[in-house]
Amino acid sequence: MDEGLINDFKKVLDCLKEEPAQNVCICLGQALLMGYTSFKADCRAKFLEIALRHTPEWGKFGGIKNPLFRASFAIGSMDLYECFIEEVPGLDEDFFVEAYGDFTNMQEQIMDRYQIVLKGREYNSGVTINNRRSIDLEDFDVINRTMEDYNAIVNRHKIIKDIEKRM
Repeated sequence: MDEGLINDFKKVLDCLKEEPAQNVCICLGQALLMGYTSFKADCRAKFLEIALRHTPEWGKFGGIKNPLFRASFAIGSMDLYECFIEEVPGLDEDFFVEAYGDFTNMQEQIMDRYQIVLKGREYNSGVTINNRRSIDLEDFDVINRTMEDYNAIVNRHKIIKDIEKRM
């Protein structure tokens, strides 16, 4: 997925077609999450779309417990969420009512794990040289991860709001 090799991905999907839906959905869900960043969201959604069109039963497996559906919320990706609900037919009001309760619970658990990130403690302010601010790569990683967490929080909120409208 990181390389954008769609044809190779389709070959993998062909090999997985005979596997139980539960195993495939767990594997694909983990693959979507691995290395996920907001920058890669649309690309990951394209791979999800290809998988759901390749074998539509994968989208119907497990209802709201479907690992592909839950991955969209866990990572906080509107792109993956919108792809899933567009590609899986028959998602009705009951589905969204159940998803609302489940995702609201997940949101609480996820929010409880977040920590405050403070400049000067988790990262430094950087150094100015020739009118350029330079920061340590380790600090950049902290800042980047914090931005990903922030984007996930905002997107999970948007997903819950969208589910509310569908109920």
